[in-house]
Amino acid sequence: MVKKYLFLSFALSGMFAGAGAQDVCFSLAKIESGSSNDVTEYYYNDDMLVDSIFEIAENGVYVYASLYEYDDNNNCIKFEDFNMTPSGDSYDMFGTSYVAYTYDENNRKIHRENFSNWGDGYTPQARYDIRYNDDGTIAGADVYAMRFSDDYELYSGCDFTYNDDTGLLESELYYNYYDGQKYNNLVKEYEYDAKGQRVLEVIYTIDGGMRMPSTRTTYEYDDMGNIVEWVYSIPGGASPWTDTEKNEFVYDSSKAVGENTFVFVDPELDFFAGSLEYILSVSKNAIVTQRRYIMDEANMQWVLVDNLSYSYNMHQKEGIGQLSADREISRAEYYTVSGLKVQSPEKGLYIRRTVYSDGTVDVEKVLK
Repeated sequence: MVKKYLFLSFALSGMFAGAGAQDVCFSLAKIESGSSNDVTEYYYNDDMLVDSIFEIAENGVYVYASLYEYDDNNNCIKFEDFNMTPSGDSYDMFGTSYVAYTYDENNRKIHRENFSNWGDGYTPQARYDIRYNDDGTIAGADVYAMRFSDDYELYSGCDFTYNDDTGLLESELYYNYYDGQKYNNLVKEYEYDAKGQRVLEVIYTIDGGMRMPSTRTTYEYDDMGNIVEWVYSIPGGASPWTDTEKNEFVYDSSKAVGENTFVFVDPELDFFAGSLEYILSVSKNAIVTQRRYIMDEANMQWVLVDNLSYSYNMHQKEGIGQLSADREISRAEYYTVSGLKVQSPEKGLYIRRTVYSDGTVDVEKVLK
């Protein structure tokens, strides 16, 4: 299947001639669907932190981009989401929302503020004041929102509870405020195996003080500590829970996360963890394949609906983000996100392909 977008297939060939396995490390480059044109691309800054993510969906008709900014301590201080729609040979970009973070002297995230753009520029929507326990674990947060005035009002919150013996997160309680009264509305509960690996997450909604099951997610691990399967279930059917979706993961044991592999970590991971980011960060090795199944309710069998492939960039371990003394830029080429090469980029988002005198090639996103 031929892709429309050149930046999806730029090769970093020649970069590692003569380099042994101990001299290289890897970064997540792309997650590509086997059943559609959907693809997610990751780009990094000189410190090997993700500075942009591109998502192409619906057969290339829509492109979504997220841009990340960091402070001098490599804390993510902002990420901004864009919708990108075709306009001739390029794309029109429209910023839809962004989230800003602030940190204390210990680099702990203490505030998150949400902004949305409804067409007239960004306006504040909500602020999270994050609380911590004495041991540094997150205790919860108080959420303030623009409700009935031009100033923040206490709107909702959450409290996290940890096991006294293991220190592992046991539950997250979420609640709202109405007329000064606090009302619980949702709780997440977690269970772990003897190794401390999370094997179960159950979410309950709370209405009138009654807890009602909402969703259940189970995790299975291999001997290396990689999550090889997660199953998503909802209440109902012949048993208390009905399985609706299953994902299976295959790993490359030569790429050890945390030792020689950089994976995308969402800035929310320490507060509101997404499923994929959780699996990427918890597992010990790099994912190479993800198989996604949906339950066929007619015959109660799993049906394979997608086969996702993960690919990685290779980098020399020494001098990541630095130019060697004898390496010079031979040429720099600019492309629009639709793959059109341009001689003189103007204002907008481009893909820059830099070729160096030693034959190495870097590909990165640039915003002019």
